Amino acid sequence: MSNRILTSLAAGMAALFACSSIAQAQDGADKALIERGAYVAKAGDCAACHRTVEPGGLDYVGGYVIKSPMGDIVAPNITPSKKAGIGNWSFEDFDRAMRKGKRPDGSNLYPAMPYTDYQGITDGDMRALYAYFMKGVQPVDTIAPQTHLPFPFGIRAIMAPWNWLFRSDKPFKAQEKLSPKAQRGQYLVETLAHCGSCHTERNFMMAEKSSQALGGGDVGGWHAPNITSDPVSGIGAWSEAEIVAYMRDGRVPGKGIAAGGMAEAVEHSLRHLTPDDLGAIAAYLKSSSPIRDEAETKPSFSYTDTRPFERAAYEPGNGPDRASFGDGSSTNGSVLYAGACASCHGLNGRGTADHFYPPLVGSSTTGAVNPAN
Repeated sequence: MSNRILTSLAAGMAALFACSSIAQAQDGADKALIERGAYVAKAGDCAACHRTVEPGGLDYVGGYVIKSPMGDIVAPNITPSKKAGIGNWSFEDFDRAMRKGKRPDGSNLYPAMPYTDYQGITDGDMRALYAYFMKGVQPVDTIAPQTHLPFPFGIRAIMAPWNWLFRSDKPFKAQEKLSPKAQRGQYLVETLAHCGSCHTERNFMMAEKSSQALGGGDVGGWHAPNITSDPVSGIGAWSEAEIVAYMRDGRVPGKGIAAGGMAEAVEHSLRHLTPDDLGAIAAYLKSSSPIRDEAETKPSFSYTDTRPFERAAYEPGNGPDRASFGDGSSTNGSVLYAGACASCHGLNGRGTADHFYPPLVGSSTTGAVNPAN
């Protein structure tokens, strides 16, 4: 075999190995990008709304109904299905929907989709998110029900002036006074986790009041409490470790237990974040501007005193029959508690050791001024 042939064979093998190495590197890069996108989707809690309604339903398939003052808004299918989802969307289409609330056909999304927060997502996170939804999510050809709001809200064009008023189109900007750790927390709170969507009061046009950022808000029949650094109305009296534990586990003994939408946020999103990111969120919340409700004089979790109660001390006229036990006309709180609550939460109000029945003393829910929860 001539040297020329040997040289050609060697060159061919080298080129083959080079192409293989490039392909492997590309596959590795794609896998890393998709994995990053999966994490970003968890941080963004995309599954909270874009899921099927039945227990244990499918993520991203849509159908979940979001209650709003305008009417019921149904979250669409966002799997890469070309028939029912976003499989035909380009990155530009995806980016425009996420940041500006615009669908590929030019129509407006409703701000139940928190695009006013997502507009601050970094380009890198946005591309990772797109890669995940296009390549890391199983396409499902189930078409979610359409949203049909009453007149005039059903006319999506009316969102144009709303966007002009309340969508800033500005990139995320970290506060210079914050530590790098807290800046990361600010990014998570203000963009991906969109905490203000629930924990901020809204004006008559359903836009978040920037002056009341994270000061508490009402959503879906629940009250999302004040999570600013105020030590009385907010979580200023919580340690960073306690805030992390609450986001990770959904409970902190002596402080509170997550329920409603917050329990869902813990389940679908927050508990999946890294310890560093949870710590960053806690650091930012501890450094946020405090907001005080003048009706509150001490932290809601600090109500821990209970009065002794005699089990036999029923009010006159009450007896051992079923009708008496079902009588709810009493105005004596201890009598009502003993009859309706103590069998689960204990006569001392401290619940069970495993918190299956949570404590009602030392609870930020029970001690809150707002009784919604």
